[in-house]
Amino acid sequence: MNNWPRWKLSDLMLLILAFAIGLAAYRVYWKPSPDPNARPILSAYLAVLTLASLGSFVARPRWRRPYQGFALFGWCNLVFVVWCGFWLSTIYDAERVVVGCELGILLGLLCALLAGWLFEPACDGANREPPPQ
Repeated sequence: MNNWPRWKLSDLMLLILAFAIGLAAYRVYWKPSPDPNARPILSAYLAVLTLASLGSFVARPRWRRPYQGFALFGWCNLVFVVWCGFWLSTIYDAERVVVGCELGILLGLLCALLAGWLFEPACDGANREPPPQ
């Protein structure tokens, strides 16, 4: 018989979306150097991160896991990569913050997508589908 794994169409579409976000993160660096005005981009990043943090607590149960994935990656990116926007004294610091914020949003979306897809809650016995025959 056939022992191939069965994939749902929605799982395959999510996998393609994950690859598309990863390629979009790679595509960010094909353009010319980013705008060195880092404060508006850092503010937008903080706004998205705040909404994700709030969503991880008050969203519907189905949407909490993607919000938690984005918020966890976003806070780690803010602390370890962007350094919270402190020490913006030169143009090189501003460019580093801009690149860190852009990449943080794209990879945060990828983490949210994967967190919602990979960590699905286990289904209980009442909602199980019958095995294929």
